[in-house]
Amino acid sequence: MADDRNKGSFCIICGRAADESAPLLIPDSYFPEVWWHLTCLNSEEGRRWREIQQKQDAGYKRFIMLSSESLPIQCPKCGSEKNSLWPKFIGHSPNYEASCNRCHRVNHNALDPYANRKAVTKLLRHAENFSLGKHAENLDQIVRDLAEQYDPLIIQSQCLCGGRFSVGAKPRCRRCRTVIFDSYFHFVLPRTRPAGRRSVLPKTVGPPFQV
Repeated sequence: MADDRNKGSFCIICGRAADESAPLLIPDSYFPEVWWHLTCLNSEEGRRWREIQQKQDAGYKRFIMLSSESLPIQCPKCGSEKNSLWPKFIGHSPNYEASCNRCHRVNHNALDPYANRKAVTKLLRHAENFSLGKHAENLDQIVRDLAEQYDPLIIQSQCLCGGRFSVGAKPRCRRCRTVIFDSYFHFVLPRTRPAGRRSVLPKTVGPPFQV
């Protein structure tokens, strides 16, 4: 049965409401008035729709870019292209990640969202506002305060390099350890495949794309 919450809503791509054949009608994270079937969004028509929206709306283009897994990124200092950028707490990640404050390493099990629901909820709320361009002007101070409050809860907070994992740490280059991306909500992994990105939608986290 179609969810009653979808009543009166129609898929922006196929024009149909939720029904027995396509019961999952989802609100878009960027356009609150837009709904789509998950199957439609992942179709060729859905891809074309996203491409059109990105050409017309720079904010949406940025949102899609920052909601992507394995985004190739070049270090602004040493020029290394062996880094890929990942948003924190993606769908298949059970815990909230924390980067090291000295090197590229990331603690993938930093905060258990069940044991630390309040902390993770706050971080994700700020991350979502950041990805939508609605973040607070004093976000740096907000994250510093959150790090002071929640870093003591991090599982295995000591990094091999001597640094510490922190929710207030930004991702660093794997070669030179320079901050590679101005974000509290992403981390880096080795770039293991050719340039390109795989969108993860719906998605709610991500910072401005600037390096």
